[in-house]
This record gives sequence, C-alpha cells and structure tokens, in this order.
Amino acid sequence: MYIATSRVTAQGQISIPVEVRRRMKVRTGTELVWDLRDNGDMVVHPKQHTLAEVQAILNAPGLPVIHATDEDITRARGAFLAHRLLRTDETED
Repeated sequence: MYIATSRVTAQGQISIPVEVRRRMKVRTGTELVWDLRDNGDMVVHPKQHTLAEVQAILNAPGLPVIHATDEDITRARGAFLAHRLLRTDETED
C-alpha cells in the first residue's frame, strides 16, 4: 500500500508526511522504532513503553508512591485516550 514519500536531508533527517503521522498517531516527541525484518523489510512504528518503564516513571525518586488497581489503570487509560483523540481532532496538522 502506497501512502507517501519523504526525502532525506544532508543531515540525515526526514519529514513524516501528515497522512502517515495521522495513521501512526505520531506527535511531537514520539519516538519511532526502526525494525529490520529477516526478509529485508524495514518496519517503523511508534515506541510502546514497557510496564517496567512506566513503573520507573511512576516511582521516580521524589514523587509520591502511587497505588492503583487494574480498574484504576483501565479508567485512566480510557480517559487519556479520549483526551488525546479530542486533541488530535482540534490540532489537525
């Protein structure tokens, strides 16, 4: 499936076309993972944080310890995703 193309600058930078950013839900600050597959294909996807990384963020020195149930986390995630969807609709690139 063809979506768009990008050009590499002399500094090795690229611009990600708006349609690609929308489909991948890429925003400023999103880290991208470049994954070279065994068949030679390169797959690019937004980095997903591991549970260990999230725990490290939540339990950073100086921050209060957070105790949350699975239900609390599910509700918070739903609220975050709803807010992010609203932001995306408001700030069309």
